[in-house]
Amino acid sequence: MKHRESEQTQLRVSRLLNRDSVMLHAEMPSVQTALETLVELQESNGVITNGTAYYKAVCERERAGGTTAIGEGLAIPHACNAGVASLGLAALTLTRGLDWGAADGKLVDMLVCNYVYEHVEDNTQRVMDYRNVFPRNKVFGWDQIGRFRPSQYLLMHSVIYRTQLLRDCDLELPKHTFYVDNIFVYQPLPYVKNIYYLDVDLYRYFIGRADQSVNEKVMVGRVDQQVRVTRLMIDAHDLRRVQTEQPKLGRYMFNYLAMMMAISSIFLVIENTPESLGKRTQLWEYLRTVDSGLYHKMKYRAVSAFTAFPGYQGRRLSVGLYRLARKIYKFN
Repeated sequence: MKHRESEQTQLRVSRLLNRDSVMLHAEMPSVQTALETLVELQESNGVITNGTAYYKAVCERERAGGTTAIGEGLAIPHACNAGVASLGLAALTLTRGLDWGAADGKLVDMLVCNYVYEHVEDNTQRVMDYRNVFPRNKVFGWDQIGRFRPSQYLLMHSVIYRTQLLRDCDLELPKHTFYVDNIFVYQPLPYVKNIYYLDVDLYRYFIGRADQSVNEKVMVGRVDQQVRVTRLMIDAHDLRRVQTEQPKLGRYMFNYLAMMMAISSIFLVIENTPESLGKRTQLWEYLRTVDSGLYHKMKYRAVSAFTAFPGYQGRRLSVGLYRLARKIYKFN
């Protein structure tokens, strides 16, 4: 059971879930009794100040909003209500399963939630949600999604995969390498058939610290690792095939890979050494050898195009556009 808070706290399960809010191997005669028990666990821990009001809100969410069951014997009941005093989780396992209304035969391959950027420098927040992209309160496929905005991507903070799916797609992240989270949210996607979007701010990402992996100076120092990850993503899928089989997913994956090409290119330009500029050329040439059509489309008609301007003045323009976008979107 989850609920929101306004405090600037990074969400870690170890901080939100304690012994007193967990009940294992319980016998529950009904879904209603299970919900009552979860609310009581939260109320006894001081997380909920008005158990009656919160229980009604949770039941209404289950009734009007659709089941919170996501398959494989798992449900995530939740609600927004004034009776919530602080952020917390409660967990309940049952010796005998209950019919929570999950769609028969539809295992959820990927659960998507919102995340929040907490900007340390100016103490502001930015919620990254997917209400314009994903339907709510139902299990759906890629053919039912909307368009992602240019600054909107699935990140490690927002997705939870079914474990067996990761095994099936042979996901193996390179060791001792930063930025592999991009592979984690890219390579498994064509294997995902059933998705569920939970419109909850599940993760808070504090950004703006000088030592952070996405800090500009840090990323310039680790740009070789960024390039390595981008090359692995180029090799991961035949995007033409993905676009043929799943057009909406293919369009999203193209834009994500174009974003990765842009990031690698711009930090190689910011490093601004003959070696780094040569590596930028090599990266684009590598994409050309893999798929010349993809290369031309990304270099001239995608977000990555602004990082591929030729010459000294073109590189200056690229860096200027990048820093303007960083100021607007606050992504590092």
